[in-house]
Amino acid sequence: MKMSIDALQVKHGDSIVIEIEWATDKVFRILVDGGPPGVIAKINIPALKSHQAKALTSALDSYRHAGLSFDLTVLTHIDSDHIGGLLAAYKREDYRRVLGTDIWFNSARLIASELTTVQSDGSDFAIDQITGPETSVKQAADLDDLLDELKPNRRLVIAGQQMQYEWGTIDILSPTSTQLNELAVKWEMEIPSKETSNKGDDYHETLEQLQKDDEFSADTSVPNASSIAFLIKSEAGTALLLGDALSQTVSDSLRALGYTENNRLAVDMCKLSHHGSAGNTCPEFLSLVEVQNFIISTNGSNQLPDKRTIARILKYCPSSKITFNYPELLKKIFHADELKNYSHLLTAQSGRP
Repeated sequence: MKMSIDALQVKHGDSIVIEIEWATDKVFRILVDGGPPGVIAKINIPALKSHQAKALTSALDSYRHAGLSFDLTVLTHIDSDHIGGLLAAYKREDYRRVLGTDIWFNSARLIASELTTVQSDGSDFAIDQITGPETSVKQAADLDDLLDELKPNRRLVIAGQQMQYEWGTIDILSPTSTQLNELAVKWEMEIPSKETSNKGDDYHETLEQLQKDDEFSADTSVPNASSIAFLIKSEAGTALLLGDALSQTVSDSLRALGYTENNRLAVDMCKLSHHGSAGNTCPEFLSLVEVQNFIISTNGSNQLPDKRTIARILKYCPSSKITFNYPELLKKIFHADELKNYSHLLTAQSGRP
C-alpha cells in the first residue's frame, strides 16, 4: 500500500494529483484544483497545446489513454488560479470522463440550496453583468452551468464532516458554514491583493532574521476563507491538502479532532495553504502537526511563497522537509549558505513533463 501526491506545474496555481493504492489493483484517485486559465488547451489541437503549460494536459491524457478516471475531483474555491484549468477541462468532452462523477465544489447555488442563504447581487445568480476571463466568479458560474448539464454527484462540503471509504477517511477542516455564508453574500471579482502580487518578496532577508522578527498577520480573504481543506487518513499514508484555507480555521478543526501541542497530528505530506503565504501558515497550526514533507505549489510569479513561511516551518517543525514543485525557486529564495545549511530539508519535485 502506498500514497503519492504530485503537485503539477501549473504556473502560480494549484493542481494536485493524489493516488492512494490501498489494495492489490485498487487505487483511489483524487484531483484537487486545475490551476489558472491557459494551463490546458480548449480543443485537442497539438499546435495549440504546445503553447500551454503541459502538466495538467499530460496528467489528464495519461489517465484518458489508460482508461482511468478520478474517483473524486475537488475544486477548493473559486480563485482563478484554482478553477481556470478545471473549467477548461470540463469544457472538453474528451476529459469529462477522466474527471469522474464525484465533485466537491461549494458553488453559490449549492450554498443557497443547502444553507438557505439569501444571494446578493454579486453572487453567481446575477452574474450576467460580470465579464472577463480572469473573473473567478464568472468562471464559477460557468462551471456550475456545466455541472447542471452533466449532473455529477455533488454535495456541500463543510468543516466537521467525515467521509468514509473502504481505504480510509477524509476529514473536512475548512470551510465552516459561517465562512460559506459570508462568501455567498460577498462574491468578489479577481483583484490582485496586497497579500500576493503587489507586496514584493522577502527573499533578501535571512531565515534567521525572519525567525527573529516574526509576527503572524492572518489572511482575511473571503474567497480563501471558503477554501476546502481536508485530511486524508489511510494505511497507505496520511496527508493534509489545505487549498488556500485560513490557518486558524484549520487549527480549530484539528483541535476539534483532538489534536494538541502534546498530541500532534502526524502526516506524511502537507500541501501548504495559499502557495506558502505567510498569512496562511500560523505558528499554532505548525505546533499541532508533525509533517514529514511540506509541499509548496507555485512558480513564484505571484511573489509567493513567503520566505517567512519557510523560516517559520524550520523553527516549529525543524525535521520536516520542504518540497517545491518548481526547482528554480530554491536559488531565487535562499542565500547560498542557507541552501548549504538546509540542503537536507529543502528539496524540489521534478514534476510532469
